[in-house]
Amino acid sequence: MRRERNVPRVVLVPPLRVEERSSTGAHRTSDPVLGEALRFIRANACLGVGVDAVRSHLGVSRRTLEGVFQRGLGRSPYREILRVRFDRAVDLLLTSDRKLDDVARRSGFSRVSHFSAAFRKRYGCPPGAYRSRARQRQTR
Repeated sequence: MRRERNVPRVVLVPPLRVEERSSTGAHRTSDPVLGEALRFIRANACLGVGVDAVRSHLGVSRRTLEGVFQRGLGRSPYREILRVRFDRAVDLLLTSDRKLDDVARRSGFSRVSHFSAAFRKRYGCPPGAYRSRARQRQTR
């Protein structure tokens, strides 16, 4: 009898996210101002601090801080703060059932409306839809 071969089918499933450890988030830099700024942002961005708090913590002018970030990372301190906040928001959306206003607050956003609009601009969909799509992918 003739049998068809059972060829194993390879299914590639992309990860929903990458779990970042604190050492992963560390940015190696020879600039001590940038290094301290990044540590401060990682520790405080979700508490609602802004660029002025970073500048004040470091004791440098805003112009100096902006220059350090542009040279070292190619983005502004504000963009780095947003990056950290969005990373936290995505983590909360994917790992909890918290309401959006709680996710926004815990991510450092003062208003859920601002959070939702910024999230949509960055990810192309509202946070609730992002969570739903991620859960649908998990069940497939």
